[in-house]
Amino acid sequence: MTQVYMIPMEAEAKTADKDPLVTKENVKIIFGNIKVIRGYNMVLLDELADRLENWSDEQLIGDIFTRTVCYYHARKRATSTE
Repeated sequence: MTQVYMIPMEAEAKTADKDPLVTKENVKIIFGNIKVIRGYNMVLLDELADRLENWSDEQLIGDIFTRTVCYYHARKRATSTE
């Protein structure tokens, strides 16, 4: 999504002189913090993949979600105060 849509829109917003098809503000509104969200998703995917490789009948995955959510909330609090 970032490669196909966001990066070209950011480039358009930066290079357009008078009347851009999309502004920097539009790009922020459309995509928000998609890069951060994608980063969390990649961490979650990696941890779930590792757990799946070592799967057993007694294996659980709730701890992965709990840790990821706690990290997300801590990061969100830290960035909101900056």
